[in-house]
Amino acid sequence: MVRELSARQRQVLTTVAQEVRRTGRAPTLKALGDLLGGLSPAAVHLQLVALAKKGYLRWPRGRPQALELLQPAKALPALDLWRVPVVGAIAAGAPIDAFEAPEGYVLVEGARIAGGAGGASLFALRVEGDSMVDACIQDGDVVIARRQATAIDGDTVVALLDGERATLKRFYREAGRVRLAPANPYYPDIYAEEVQVQGKVVGVVRYC
Repeated sequence: MVRELSARQRQVLTTVAQEVRRTGRAPTLKALGDLLGGLSPAAVHLQLVALAKKGYLRWPRGRPQALELLQPAKALPALDLWRVPVVGAIAAGAPIDAFEAPEGYVLVEGARIAGGAGGASLFALRVEGDSMVDACIQDGDVVIARRQATAIDGDTVVALLDGERATLKRFYREAGRVRLAPANPYYPDIYAEEVQVQGKVVGVVRYC
């Protein structure tokens, strides 16, 4: 008899099932952790142990790639998972050099992304700094952004300053200038005559 799963356990189980169907075997602990956005092998191990106890899978200790799914596909929790490229780090503080090439991927649930459809237009960035903590974006989080060149007042955006420095802030257009506002009273606003909006934040992934 299987038991109810937490949101994290559903994501782990569905990710394992997708990889088994795609490659014919389960991923390693590290590979599974990378797919889940940087979860450590120890944290992945704990999730697999919990899933085994709930009757969803069986795996020999020390041999995660020999994992066996115990429930038929129709019994697995249905999740709409999107594979989003992680393209670097973004400053939630002082601007840093702009991100460049993809360095990996993170799986996110489509239902948790603001605005719904549009998986192909998404990208992910690792957050460095704490200037957006009052917007529930912390140092070490992964933000999911939708590529777009425009924003309205109050949007949290990935903004490019001087064509080469990126920052994560709330966007406000004022007379003759743009104000990029932090969500932390200990950081100052950033003012510029113009900025390049790279995308709007539509989701946040946190790994404990």
